[in-house]
Amino acid sequence: MNLKAFFRSLPSGLSRVTSGGKFIREIDGLRFLAILPVVIQHTSERTVRKLPEELASQGDTMGAFLTQNGGAGVFLFFVISGFILSLPFAKMHLYGGSKVKLKKYFGRRITRLEPPYIIWMTVFLLVVLIKGMYTFSEILPHYFLSLVYLHNAVFLKYSFINPVAWSLEVEIQFYLLAPLLTWIFFREKNVIRRRTFLILSWIAMMALQQYAGWLHYPYRLFIIGHLHYFLLGFLLTDVYLSDWQGERKMHRIWDLIGIVAFGAMFATYSETGSNVIFTCCLGLLMASVFLGPLLNRMITNPWITAIGGMCYTIYLIHLPILELQFTFTEKFIVFNNFYSNFFIQLSIALAVILPASVIGFLALEKPCMDPKWPQHLRTWLTQKVSTSSKLPANAQQSEG
Repeated sequence: MNLKAFFRSLPSGLSRVTSGGKFIREIDGLRFLAILPVVIQHTSERTVRKLPEELASQGDTMGAFLTQNGGAGVFLFFVISGFILSLPFAKMHLYGGSKVKLKKYFGRRITRLEPPYIIWMTVFLLVVLIKGMYTFSEILPHYFLSLVYLHNAVFLKYSFINPVAWSLEVEIQFYLLAPLLTWIFFREKNVIRRRTFLILSWIAMMALQQYAGWLHYPYRLFIIGHLHYFLLGFLLTDVYLSDWQGERKMHRIWDLIGIVAFGAMFATYSETGSNVIFTCCLGLLMASVFLGPLLNRMITNPWITAIGGMCYTIYLIHLPILELQFTFTEKFIVFNNFYSNFFIQLSIALAVILPASVIGFLALEKPCMDPKWPQHLRTWLTQKVSTSSKLPANAQQSEG
């Protein structure tokens, strides 16, 4: 195989494995759009933090403001999760699709997500211990509570082992609620009544969050501060099943809508406000990826979908890698300009994070995407034990 053919085949080797054997390319492309701003934000924050004050002050400009609004990508992940997890339940309730067995549903969450998460959190625990920032007794409760997704609930703050894990705890809360929520919203067969109920619930949730202060700490550490994103995913699922599968009407106006929505998403993002406009931008962006011909071609590019498919690994490891990077590059100041130094740091970050993510994805995450990996592991261990138990007897026979 020549080099050109190798690079052409590489994205297919990095593609995700799903339990149903299929995946929606647009969703993997959207995952790319979600993870990239997160990496950009964390790189920008550390660039501002490490640069001399006269350069860091340039980080207060509008451009740096946008680069540090990558948290928008986390909320796009929430909408995607609402879409993906509601899909099989909506098919079951509305179109007589395969019954979703809860034992299999919850088991799949455990076998798919837990092994990479536990391994990486253990690696980062060891890194924190080696750095000597905390004692073993100080860090152990944070470690174990992070493993069972209760760190937010007990400490009401991010875990210092890996701060980005806060959103995974919100995702787990949604996983637990998804079967009930989908039953509530998708048991209604009439499309007008169902979508009206969904939209009104979505609006009511946002209004309640504003009125009750659920957008602020500590509520925003829990699903109560983010439920409207998942409900938006439900609404998109409803539209997808009826209008966006197979052949669908595409129009270039959706390309324009998507580009505007993507920019407005960062301009209107706020941790505690503007959630109505911001959330609408997320929904319009997702719709435009399905309905805009240019955006659809771009977002379903094999390289884009391959990187998007690795987003779980990228999300877990990128922040510790950035921390390590800046211990070596924080004094590497080339130009007397914030943006030049930021782009240099970002280029270094991407050059390190992407290969590391490929290795982590292929070694840890992709094997766990096979729903039968526990059986394969059990069979392999049984064979090993059986082989080792026969060795002494064979050895005795050969001695005799």
